[in-house]
Amino acid sequence: MLAIFLAKLRMSVEEASDEFGTIIEQVYEPDGLTPSERSNRLRHCMEEVMKKRGFSIHLKLLDETQREECAGFVVVSLCSNIQTNVCLRTYSTRSHPSSTITVIEAVLATCASRSTFSPVPIGERHRRREYVGAGYGQTIPCAR
Repeated sequence: MLAIFLAKLRMSVEEASDEFGTIIEQVYEPDGLTPSERSNRLRHCMEEVMKKRGFSIHLKLLDETQREECAGFVVVSLCSNIQTNVCLRTYSTRSHPSSTITVIEAVLATCASRSTFSPVPIGERHRRREYVGAGYGQTIPCAR
């Protein structure tokens, strides 16, 4: 989340820290929330961050028309194979086609630990995949 705040949304460290603190209070601190409720709260917080900073809530993580942000990426895993890490980039590469993922979807995916948040479905029809935070496979014991 912080990587996206700094690289894509061009926040200062202080701005990113303030927004992160607000998200902690509204999303992580309340007890008794279901993963779905927590995911919805995070989505709402991110929508507010985007609006406050003058961005569309539909802003793509990789937007070829915007060259002001610095290059950055976050790592997520596929729900179907948590050992497979996927880099969600703010820049294009020859070996990976551009993605239609939004900034908000990328934040939700990086935060999606199954016990706390719902997996994040991204894509349409046969290209639809569910993502979780890359740390999930590293912090939860599983058969390898």
